[in-house]
Amino acid sequence: MQEPTSQHLPSKSSLSFPRLSIEGPEVDPHTCIEPGTGFALTLGYLVAGFGLFVIAASTMGFGLIFLLIAPLVNYFNRKKALALIHGSGIKIGPEQFPELHKCVETLWGRVGNGASPEVYIIEDSVMNAFAVRYGKRNIVLLTDDMIHGCLQSRDPRTLAFVVGHELAHTALKHHSAFRTWISASLKRLSRLDEYTADRVAMKLLDNPKVAAEGIVLLTVGPHLLPYINYDALEIQVQEVVNDRSSRKAERQLTHPLLLHRLDRALG
Repeated sequence: MQEPTSQHLPSKSSLSFPRLSIEGPEVDPHTCIEPGTGFALTLGYLVAGFGLFVIAASTMGFGLIFLLIAPLVNYFNRKKALALIHGSGIKIGPEQFPELHKCVETLWGRVGNGASPEVYIIEDSVMNAFAVRYGKRNIVLLTDDMIHGCLQSRDPRTLAFVVGHELAHTALKHHSAFRTWISASLKRLSRLDEYTADRVAMKLLDNPKVAAEGIVLLTVGPHLLPYINYDALEIQVQEVVNDRSSRKAERQLTHPLLLHRLDRALG
């Protein structure tokens, strides 16, 4: 079969992507770190160190050999992962979803250092967005349903909030290999990082209402969002905040309960 070329593809669409208003201040993400993060991270390092000692002692040193080989295995797995992303997603840029690209570049210029992350759109039936790090390459992945949901909300700037949240993770190196390993074992650290990323994104947009809208969107999706009674929802938020069982319920989760996050956004 002949490989597709530009002459076999449709011409550029006449549809225009909504403009994203992204005014706001420069933000030092380190000033937004959630209280308790330092303690949780220190605890994670101690647990990791103890775990390595146990592995070394219980395997007569063979476990350490595996750990020395692991970076090489991770290198090849990383190359495969990057190839899958680049081969199956749409990479945004000045000529591909330029409004979204401009949003990323503008927000990164106010919160990050160095080269901005690569951003890809991937097809998935779940509204999701996440940041990953492969070696020195930072990548943000946005699902098509996440973008569609934000654009269907009452304020398309919810997409800027989602992007800002992921850029915060990137700027603070929440997804470095070792920290990811620690967060997988110490879920409290992961939840604290989510609060931090929310706080950074809210400061970047300087608009708590947009942040709240973005979090509510995650609870019901774009189709039911117009029918939400926000007064009733605020009452439910307070019920969840005051319920001690809700804190216990989220202990095994990597992300805080959505209504806990919404409580922060509502201030």
